[in-house]
Order: sequence, then structure tokens, then C-alpha cells
Amino acid sequence: MPFLTGLAQLGGASDEEIAEAIAVASGVARDSVYLNGISYDHGQFMDELAQVAEHAQSGD
Repeated sequence: MPFLTGLAQLGGASDEEIAEAIAVASGVARDSVYLNGISYDHGQFMDELAQVAEHAQSGD
């Protein structure tokens, strides 16, 4: 991880931005392991994700 953190810093990322990226990546990895572990249906997941995006874009 130090190599990638160094690259991010060279690219101008702040410590706060790096910490946020690490936190987001951690959550994505955790959720991916969980969904795969319970054999969640990928098609259902994509349908639900589309509904969430639709709702977010509608402003409701």
C-alpha cells in the first residue's frame, strides 16, 4: 500500500483524500465478500442498484 499511497501523493492527493479512498475500498471489499458469501443473485443486485440510482436522480 505505501507504493500506491506515494503515487497518490505525487498525483496531488491530500492525506484526507487518501484516507477516504482507503475507507471506500475497504467497504467495497467487505460488501463484495458478504454478497458473494451469501450467493446473492447478481441480476437482482443490478436491478436493485438501478432502482437506487433512479430514485437518487429523481430527487425524491
